Amino acid sequence: MAIRNKKDMEIFYKKALKKILNFKASELSTEEFSKIKLYSEKIPIYRFVRRK
Repeated sequence: MAIRNKKDMEIFYKKALKKILNFKASELSTEEFSKIKLYSEKIPIYRFVRRK
């Protein structure tokens, strides 16, 4: 997915944040949860929200 401008980037991060906030950890194995946590920490909006 090519992010062309600021609006596209905002939409991408909002979707990513929504996925992070809506997933149910109880439905995942420990390995899957670890992978999601690792990859989500690389998303800038996740780090921003976590600091608040």
